[in-house]
Amino acid sequence: MKTQYWLTFLFGLLLFLYFIPRPIMYSDFKLVGWCIYGLIFGLLPYLVYKTIDSFNNTTQWRLGFAALSVLIVGPTFGFFQGHKETEELKQKGIWIKAIVTDEKYINRKSHYGWVIKCS
Repeated sequence: MKTQYWLTFLFGLLLFLYFIPRPIMYSDFKLVGWCIYGLIFGLLPYLVYKTIDSFNNTTQWRLGFAALSVLIVGPTFGFFQGHKETEELKQKGIWIKAIVTDEKYINRKSHYGWVIKCS
């Protein structure tokens, strides 16, 4: 494949990861979370490896750069998502002080999740 294609796929993946839609990021299904994990630890190193390979076939450090990409993108992805959550809380939410008095997990067909009682 041409270098432009690999670069396009790589930048597309990075844009998707950093600006991931909210329903996908906070999905109720655990499989979606595992898919994001797979994109970071599986597809990203592959695309980095193939992009470097398409530029220069004699580079000996392709595998090292692919592994390094996970160490760079993984933590920055977490920091960026945390920053987005904090900014959304500043715009749409409020901080309150509360004490959790009761919590339980409800699993019904109509709805499921944690019910937390605070005072």
